[in-house]
Amino acid sequence: MTSMEMSSTIPSPVIEEEEWWDALVEECSAILTEYHFLSAWARVEGYHKLGSRILEDNQQFERAKIYGQQVVRKLSNSLNMSERTIHYAVQFAQKYPDLNLLPMGKNVTWTKVTSELLPENPHELKKKLHQCPQCGFQFP
Repeated sequence: MTSMEMSSTIPSPVIEEEEWWDALVEECSAILTEYHFLSAWARVEGYHKLGSRILEDNQQFERAKIYGQQVVRKLSNSLNMSERTIHYAVQFAQKYPDLNLLPMGKNVTWTKVTSELLPENPHELKKKLHQCPQCGFQFP
């Protein structure tokens, strides 16, 4: 009998019955849960920083008065990102300048921000624009 034939006749233990298996699954699940939470929060933070940066530049140099919506359009092209997302980022930073004051705390996703925390309907963004009284920047 060859070694291959012998190994196929020896019954192998069921992995799910091993003591270490449950601990491995539990720890891996915890790692993934933490990763998903951290990545969702990092995305929210990133869009907030993007919106804050755009507002900062427009307020300091009053570029929005000169260039109007070209800033958003050109950024959209340069960053390979939709104008809608940039508008949302600006609106988010303006409505919540301090992320610590989010009603949902850190347990929030970008989808929840855009659908529940920001008042504008995504389909109405281009129809209804507001203007920042300090810098003239137009946002949804």
